[in-house]
Amino acid sequence: MVKDDYEKLRETLDRAIKECDVVIMSGGSSVGNKDETVKVIKSFENSNIFIHGIAIKPGKPTIIGKIGEKFVYGLPGHPLACAVIFKNFVAHYFDKLRGFEREDFWIECKMAVNYHKAQGRAEFLPVRVKEENGELIAYPTYYKSGLISCFSKSFGYIYIEKELEGVYQGQRVKVFKF
Repeated sequence: MVKDDYEKLRETLDRAIKECDVVIMSGGSSVGNKDETVKVIKSFENSNIFIHGIAIKPGKPTIIGKIGEKFVYGLPGHPLACAVIFKNFVAHYFDKLRGFEREDFWIECKMAVNYHKAQGRAEFLPVRVKEENGELIAYPTYYKSGLISCFSKSFGYIYIEKELEGVYQGQRVKVFKF
């Protein structure tokens, strides 16, 4: 763990770049006063930021960049967002490096309630799954940013595309396990 301190982060990242093939950082990727990750990555010669911010929830402040030939990922500090971004972006990169093609397994459930989301960004909605009358039902796990309890209470998530306004009660959805 490194505090939100520019010099300490830069020193740690410098060491990590020398020792590791890929660097994954968590936290400090947003745009607050204490969020130094982008500044630190940019401070290295031959650095490049490809992505700083993705139109998804949770996980908007994601950073994907390179220092020299090494990829650097800045994942959100929010535990749920970190897990979602790792599974859907970083793990895919590792799979490509190994020539491995991962199959995403999911279970089909019926949505328990209407769920509205903001248009213009995709959403990974955490859900709990219950069996009721022989059917699997997905219930949204409502949460406040930063709480790990949401992650621990959720079976998995459903992916809602950015063009959609949400999902409807009774609609069949694919639930991907964390």
